[in-house]
Amino acid sequence: MFGRKSQDISILKDYTKELEKKREDIEAEIAKSQPESKTPTTFKIDDLVLYKPDKISKKSAPRMQGPFIISEILSPYRYRIKPIDGGDPILSSYKTLKKFIRKDQTDEDLKKAKGKDDQTYLIEDIISHRYGKKLPIRFKVRWSGYTSSEDTWPDWPSLKDTEAIDRYLKRHPALAKRIQDKEVNI
Repeated sequence: MFGRKSQDISILKDYTKELEKKREDIEAEIAKSQPESKTPTTFKIDDLVLYKPDKISKKSAPRMQGPFIISEILSPYRYRIKPIDGGDPILSSYKTLKKFIRKDQTDEDLKKAKGKDDQTYLIEDIISHRYGKKLPIRFKVRWSGYTSSEDTWPDWPSLKDTEAIDRYLKRHPALAKRIQDKEVNI
Protein backbone atom coordinates (compact mmCIF):
# COMPACT_ATOMS: atom_id res chain seq x y z
CA MET A 1 0.00 0.00 0.00
CA PHE A 2 2.83 2.42 0.90
CA GLY A 3 4.60 1.73 -2.41
CA ARG A 4 1.48 2.66 -4.38
CA LYS A 5 1.30 6.20 -2.89
CA SER A 6 4.93 6.92 -3.74
CA GLN A 7 4.29 5.65 -7.27
CA ASP A 8 1.30 8.04 -7.56
CA ILE A 9 3.45 10.93 -6.33
CA SER A 10 6.11 10.06 -8.87
CA ILE A 11 3.50 10.06 -11.67
CA LEU A 12 2.18 13.46 -10.51
CA LYS A 13 5.69 14.94 -10.44
CA ASP A 14 6.32 13.71 -13.98
CA TYR A 15 2.97 15.12 -15.12
CA THR A 16 3.75 18.47 -13.44
CA LYS A 17 7.12 18.66 -15.24
CA GLU A 18 5.38 17.87 -18.53
CA LEU A 19 2.84 20.64 -17.96
CA GLU A 20 5.58 23.14 -17.07
CA LYS A 21 7.43 22.25 -20.28
CA LYS A 22 4.24 22.77 -22.31
CA ARG A 23 3.65 26.12 -20.60
CA GLU A 24 7.20 27.24 -21.46
CA ASP A 25 6.67 26.16 -25.08
CA ILE A 26 3.41 28.11 -25.28
CA GLU A 27 5.02 31.22 -23.76
CA ALA A 28 7.85 30.93 -26.30
CA GLU A 29 5.31 30.71 -29.14
CA ILE A 30 3.48 33.76 -27.82
CA ALA A 31 6.75 35.69 -27.59
CA LYS A 32 7.58 34.71 -31.20
CA SER A 33 4.17 35.85 -32.41
CA GLN A 34 4.60 39.32 -30.90
CA PRO A 35 6.04 41.69 -33.48
CA GLU A 36 9.57 42.71 -32.57
CA SER A 37 9.90 45.69 -34.89
CA LYS A 38 6.44 47.07 -34.16
CA THR A 39 5.92 48.34 -30.67
CA PRO A 40 2.41 47.95 -29.32
CA THR A 41 0.11 50.91 -28.98
CA THR A 42 0.37 52.08 -25.42
CA PHE A 43 -2.67 53.13 -23.50
CA LYS A 44 -2.91 54.55 -20.01
CA ILE A 45 -5.43 53.69 -17.33
CA ASP A 46 -8.69 55.61 -17.89
CA ASP A 47 -8.00 56.12 -21.63
CA LEU A 48 -11.08 55.73 -23.82
CA VAL A 49 -10.76 53.08 -26.54
CA LEU A 50 -12.84 51.26 -29.12
CA TYR A 51 -12.80 47.46 -29.09
CA LYS A 52 -12.93 45.10 -32.06
CA PRO A 53 -14.47 41.78 -30.97
CA ASP A 54 -13.23 38.48 -32.43
CA LYS A 55 -16.65 37.61 -33.82
CA ILE A 56 -19.24 40.03 -35.11
CA SER A 57 -22.84 38.83 -34.80
CA LYS A 58 -24.21 40.33 -38.03
CA LYS A 59 -22.65 41.61 -41.23
CA SER A 60 -24.27 44.99 -40.64
CA ALA A 61 -23.01 45.19 -37.06
CA PRO A 62 -20.31 47.76 -36.35
CA ARG A 63 -16.76 46.44 -36.47
CA MET A 64 -15.69 48.40 -33.42
CA GLN A 65 -17.61 48.69 -30.15
CA GLY A 66 -17.33 51.20 -27.40
CA PRO A 67 -16.14 53.39 -26.03
CA PHE A 68 -14.49 51.41 -23.25
CA ILE A 69 -12.19 52.55 -20.45
CA ILE A 70 -8.76 51.01 -19.87
CA SER A 71 -9.13 49.69 -16.32
CA GLU A 72 -5.93 47.66 -15.97
CA ILE A 73 -2.66 47.25 -17.86
CA LEU A 74 -1.62 43.61 -17.72
CA SER A 75 1.37 43.97 -20.08
CA PRO A 76 2.30 46.17 -23.05
CA TYR A 77 0.24 43.75 -25.16
CA ARG A 78 -2.74 42.98 -22.87
CA TYR A 79 -5.33 45.26 -21.30
CA ARG A 80 -8.45 44.86 -19.23
CA ILE A 81 -11.19 47.18 -20.47
CA LYS A 82 -14.66 47.92 -19.17
CA PRO A 83 -17.67 49.64 -20.73
CA ILE A 84 -18.23 53.22 -19.66
CA ASP A 85 -21.61 52.24 -18.26
CA GLY A 86 -19.94 49.87 -15.78
CA GLY A 87 -20.53 46.48 -17.43
CA ASP A 88 -18.34 43.39 -17.16
CA PRO A 89 -14.63 43.86 -17.92
CA ILE A 90 -13.08 42.33 -21.05
CA LEU A 91 -9.53 41.05 -21.49
CA SER A 92 -8.13 42.45 -24.75
CA SER A 93 -5.01 42.50 -26.89
CA TYR A 94 -3.59 45.84 -28.01
CA LYS A 95 -4.33 44.70 -31.59
CA THR A 96 -8.09 44.82 -30.92
CA LEU A 97 -8.04 48.30 -29.40
CA LYS A 98 -8.07 51.70 -31.02
CA LYS A 99 -7.90 55.09 -29.36
CA PHE A 100 -11.34 56.67 -29.09
CA ILE A 101 -11.32 60.21 -30.47
CA ARG A 102 -14.23 62.27 -29.31
CA LYS A 103 -15.35 65.59 -30.61
CA ASP A 104 -17.49 67.84 -28.44
CA GLN A 105 -18.90 65.05 -26.26
CA THR A 106 -18.41 64.96 -22.54
CA ASP A 107 -18.19 61.80 -20.47
CA GLU A 108 -21.81 62.42 -19.42
CA ASP A 109 -22.94 62.55 -23.08
CA LEU A 110 -21.23 59.23 -23.71
CA LYS A 111 -22.76 57.63 -20.62
CA LYS A 112 -26.25 58.85 -21.57
CA ALA A 113 -25.91 57.52 -25.11
CA LYS A 114 -24.47 54.23 -23.91
CA GLY A 115 -27.19 53.87 -21.30
CA LYS A 116 -29.93 53.72 -23.94
CA ASP A 117 -28.75 50.36 -25.31
CA ASP A 118 -25.61 48.65 -26.50
CA GLN A 119 -26.21 49.61 -30.13
CA THR A 120 -26.33 53.40 -29.62
CA TYR A 121 -23.66 55.40 -31.42
CA LEU A 122 -23.00 59.12 -31.58
CA ILE A 123 -23.11 60.84 -34.97
CA GLU A 124 -20.14 63.06 -35.64
CA ASP A 125 -21.46 64.41 -38.95
CA ILE A 126 -23.54 63.59 -42.00
CA ILE A 127 -21.25 63.69 -45.03
CA SER A 128 -23.57 63.32 -48.03
CA HIS A 129 -26.82 61.84 -49.28
CA ARG A 130 -28.12 59.79 -52.19
CA TYR A 131 -31.47 58.77 -53.62
CA GLY A 132 -33.07 57.64 -56.84
CA LYS A 133 -36.51 57.55 -58.43
CA LYS A 134 -37.36 54.23 -56.79
CA LEU A 135 -34.70 54.19 -54.07
CA PRO A 136 -35.23 55.67 -50.61
CA ILE A 137 -33.02 58.52 -49.50
CA ARG A 138 -29.93 57.55 -47.53
CA PHE A 139 -27.33 59.63 -45.72
CA LYS A 140 -23.63 58.93 -45.34
CA VAL A 141 -22.90 59.11 -41.60
CA ARG A 142 -19.52 59.58 -39.92
CA TRP A 143 -19.73 58.05 -36.47
CA SER A 144 -18.03 59.68 -33.52
CA GLY A 145 -14.81 57.87 -32.68
CA TYR A 146 -14.70 55.98 -35.99
CA THR A 147 -12.73 56.56 -39.19
CA SER A 148 -14.07 57.41 -42.64
CA SER A 149 -13.65 53.77 -43.70
CA GLU A 150 -16.38 52.92 -41.18
CA ASP A 151 -18.97 55.40 -42.49
CA THR A 152 -22.41 53.90 -43.13
CA TRP A 153 -25.51 54.74 -45.18
CA PRO A 154 -28.54 54.57 -42.85
CA ASP A 155 -32.00 55.39 -44.15
CA TRP A 156 -34.23 58.35 -43.30
CA PRO A 157 -36.33 56.74 -40.52
CA SER A 158 -33.27 55.97 -38.41
CA LEU A 159 -31.98 59.57 -38.69
CA LYS A 160 -35.09 61.76 -38.93
CA ASP A 161 -35.17 62.77 -35.25
CA THR A 162 -31.47 63.55 -34.82
CA GLU A 163 -29.75 66.90 -34.45
CA ALA A 164 -27.22 65.84 -37.08
CA ILE A 165 -29.89 65.51 -39.79
CA ASP A 166 -31.30 68.92 -38.81
CA ARG A 167 -27.84 70.47 -39.23
CA TYR A 168 -27.36 68.68 -42.57
CA LEU A 169 -30.74 69.82 -43.93
CA LYS A 170 -29.95 73.42 -42.90
CA ARG A 171 -26.82 73.18 -45.06
CA HIS A 172 -28.91 71.67 -47.91
CA PRO A 173 -32.19 73.62 -48.00
CA ALA A 174 -33.17 72.29 -51.45
CA LEU A 175 -33.04 68.73 -50.13
CA ALA A 176 -35.04 69.74 -47.05
CA LYS A 177 -37.74 71.17 -49.33
CA ARG A 178 -37.82 67.98 -51.46
CA ILE A 179 -38.23 65.86 -48.33
CA GLN A 180 -40.96 68.18 -46.99
CA ASP A 181 -42.79 68.10 -50.34
CA LYS A 182 -42.32 64.30 -50.45
CA GLU A 183 -40.50 64.50 -53.80
CA VAL A 184 -38.03 61.83 -52.62
CA ASN A 185 -38.74 58.33 -51.31
CA ILE A 186 -38.28 58.11 -47.56
